[in-house]
Amino acid sequence: MGGMGGMDSAPPDFSMPTVGPLAEWRMTQENKLAERASVAAAALSEKQAEARSALDQFYAERKVKSEAKAKSNKEEEASFVADRDATMATDSWESICKMVDLNVKDGEKDNPKPVDRMRGMLFKLKAAPAAGVAS
Repeated sequence: MGGMGGMDSAPPDFSMPTVGPLAEWRMTQENKLAERASVAAAALSEKQAEARSALDQFYAERKVKSEAKAKSNKEEEASFVADRDATMATDSWESICKMVDLNVKDGEKDNPKPVDRMRGMLFKLKAAPAAGVAS
């Protein structure tokens, strides 16, 4: 009985899908991209670990330097305070002369300023403090 196309023809075979060349190319490109992405991710994680270790090392060195500087500063401060207190207990004019720069500067040699007079007075008071106070 004819009409509708025939039942006696073989059914289509769906077991083995046919892949065209474009589909094959897309699959290979996706595989290549996935490989590249995994290599890039591995390299990135390696660089991040390296950077973390470098930062840890930097902060450890910084902490050691900071502690050493703090210790040094405390020692210098203790020395300064002891020296200051020792000079204050002795002669006050001598301690003032230690605190003030009494050296003639290069630019002042040719053009003396009013500072020269103060410098001279401090030298006199340092040499004879009792006479300076009495006058």
